[in-house]
Amino acid sequence: MTAGQVKEEMSILAIMIDTNRPKDRERIGKLIHEGTFDQKILESIVDRYGLRQRWEKLIEST
Repeated sequence: MTAGQVKEEMSILAIMIDTNRPKDRERIGKLIHEGTFDQKILESIVDRYGLRQRWEKLIEST
């Protein structure tokens, strides 16, 4: 997987955090438990788009 593909996936994950739909929360929980995402890139995107509180809430609930 290229760096561009990883960033794109993390951007999609950020959109799922932002929309916060039940099916997105389920997918996010699955990704957290599988550990299949780049934490550094995701943290950067979460901070850039002001999603830190939502992200932390999702982490606590999974």
